[in-house]
Amino acid sequence: MHRPEQSPTPRSAVMIARARLPLQMAMVLVAGVVVGVPLWLEILPLAALGLVILATLVGSLRAIDGHPGLFRLLSNGLYGTALASVACAIFGFGISPVISVYFPALVLLAAAHILGTRAAMLWAVPSLGLVAAATFVPGIPEREVPAAIEFGVRAATLVTILGFAISFRRAHDRQAAELSRQAATDALTGLANRLELKRALAHALDRRERYQRSGALVYIDLDGVKQINDGLGHAAGDELLRVTAERIAANTRRVDTAARQGGDEFVVVVGEFEDPKGPEVVARKLLAAIAAPCRIAGREIAPSASVGVALFEDGEATPDDVLRRADAAMYASKRAGGGRIHLSEGDGLREVV
Repeated sequence: MHRPEQSPTPRSAVMIARARLPLQMAMVLVAGVVVGVPLWLEILPLAALGLVILATLVGSLRAIDGHPGLFRLLSNGLYGTALASVACAIFGFGISPVISVYFPALVLLAAAHILGTRAAMLWAVPSLGLVAAATFVPGIPEREVPAAIEFGVRAATLVTILGFAISFRRAHDRQAAELSRQAATDALTGLANRLELKRALAHALDRRERYQRSGALVYIDLDGVKQINDGLGHAAGDELLRVTAERIAANTRRVDTAARQGGDEFVVVVGEFEDPKGPEVVARKLLAAIAAPCRIAGREIAPSASVGVALFEDGEATPDDVLRRADAAMYASKRAGGGRIHLSEGDGLREVV
């Protein structure tokens, strides 16, 4: 069942969540260059400098939860360190240029995933330039990378790319789920929207036809919303709609579907129930919850609603058939003065008391 959504996660927090795993894995590779290569070359001051740089990056990674603004700086710093380290190893120490292909590729992957396509395009220039230049730099024979080190770089790179692939997939799944949720959700209240309502209602009618399941539709229209909009402003009216949505969601089962039909109208698809009076009980419960006093725009108000209930009947082929009967029952409650419930049964209407 759709319930009002909480505030969306800040974009910075989302990007940090996406960044952490790739950054951690990439740091392992960067450590191999900024610390491992100078140690292998027995240049201890350079190894110490690389260790300081790496420690700074690690410290920044640990701090980004409390300071989201740091993560862009951290990401770009990591990319720059990776490329500078590879350039230093190739051009400064004559290390075999074969490893130069891996780090620039990771920089592009990281930039595209963490900071977006624009950042990846910016980093593509130095990355591709480094790869192109390295092809023309012969390695110094006595400083060729040993086979074991080269194998380690390749293996670590494959693991890192796998980590990126998993992270990409998770980000894609989250994005797809969010788009699906938005397509089925009313933006103001967080309940199902009209399209999702039609889908849920069609599904409930199909189950009734196939398995002889019971079902009903509860149609709710708030009373006096126009007066609230005119007297307190449309923001107050919107707040009343959100409060009503929360109360409806809190008083319906998870197997049911609560939706905003439009304007100040709400609908609840009540699924299978054993007690023939079940829909009436649900309608009375919802009406009582909606009518509880609440504070809107600094003023205490007592909401009211008109409710119509339509039981599923044999021969109803489309959701619109049920919606029309429930709507007619709701208008019967409104004509009777509001704050009432009418039930559509067969060809007639009766008030639920």
